[in-house]
Amino acid sequence: MSPLFPLAFPILFAGMWTGISYLLSRLSGWRALAERYRTGAAPEGKRLAWTSGRIGSVSFRSCLNLTLAPAGLFIVPLLPFRLFMPPLLIPWSEIRFAGFTKIFYVQFSCFRLGDQGPVYAVFRRTGEHFRSFLPKDSLAAFDSGKDFTESLIGDGAWIIAVAAAAAGIAAAFAAMKR
Repeated sequence: MSPLFPLAFPILFAGMWTGISYLLSRLSGWRALAERYRTGAAPEGKRLAWTSGRIGSVSFRSCLNLTLAPAGLFIVPLLPFRLFMPPLLIPWSEIRFAGFTKIFYVQFSCFRLGDQGPVYAVFRRTGEHFRSFLPKDSLAAFDSGKDFTESLIGDGAWIIAVAAAAAGIAAAFAAMKR
């Protein structure tokens, strides 16, 4: 092992973390949402800590904190994941219920964030907490059990997954030749 490895590893890890965080902020649509809905402190309201959800093409597993307040939905990732993803406060008037969907027997509630923003999919149980804050048209769609008909995985995510798989296969072949 090179004597420079202990010095290089933290720098490489920080660079990798920064690059991946930037990529996830773009794939999720968080960056675009932040241009419009960036905020500071959380408003007073019902707090849901360590929640999971999918924003755009990115799955956030147990790393989102939500506050449901009359002013809107406050979303913030846990501190280690906050790079390029500042806190958001999205007014309820800008959130539209898009429908329910199932993935492997698990039901999700899907909400459109902003006019043309990404879809925010949460476990149905979490989505039930949103019910009392939704605008009337979204509440009617929620109560009717409307189905979500779009795909939760965007084209950009598929391209990155294929590229990562190809890089992994190439690395495996390179390691086998050694």
